[in-house]
Amino acid sequence: MEKPPEQLPRIGRDPLTPSSEQAPDTGKTTRQRTSREIPDVAVRTDPRSERKPLIIARLTDQAKNQIRQGQLEHAFATTERALRIDSRDPSLWSMLAEIQLKRGNIHQAEQLARKSNLFAEWDRRLRSKNWRIIAEALKRKGATSESEDALRRAEEFDD
Repeated sequence: MEKPPEQLPRIGRDPLTPSSEQAPDTGKTTRQRTSREIPDVAVRTDPRSERKPLIIARLTDQAKNQIRQGQLEHAFATTERALRIDSRDPSLWSMLAEIQLKRGNIHQAEQLARKSNLFAEWDRRLRSKNWRIIAEALKRKGATSESEDALRRAEEFDD
C-alpha cells in the first residue's frame, strides 16, 4: 500500500497567501499583494451591516406612526410600498405580520412572520419577535400546544 504524501500539492494560487510566497522555485519575483486588494474568495457578510435606503427608512417610520395611530390599513399599504422596493427586508415582512395580527388576519400574520424568519438569518431579536407573532396566531386558532412550541422557539433566540 502506498504511503500518502506529507503535504498535498498546491493546485492554483492560494488567494490568502502573498504572491511572493507562491512561486519560490521559479526564481522570479512576483508583486506583493497590498492590503487594499480584495482577495479572490467569497466573503459572506452580515446583511444588517448594510444601511437601508433612505426611502425604506422613511416608509418604515411612517408605517410605525400609522400603527401607533391605529391606521392599520394605511400602515399595511405603506409597508407594502416599502416591500416593492426591497422585498428581502425581514423587518418589513415582520411589520406586515404584526399589522395582520392586529387586524385579526391570524393565518396571514403567521405566514408573514414565517416568511420574515426566512430572511432574518442574522437577526435573533427579529426572529424571536416573529416566533411570538406565530405563537399568538396559533393561540388564536386554538392550537395551544403548537403555540407553546412557538414560544419556546422564541425563547431560544432571546439568549
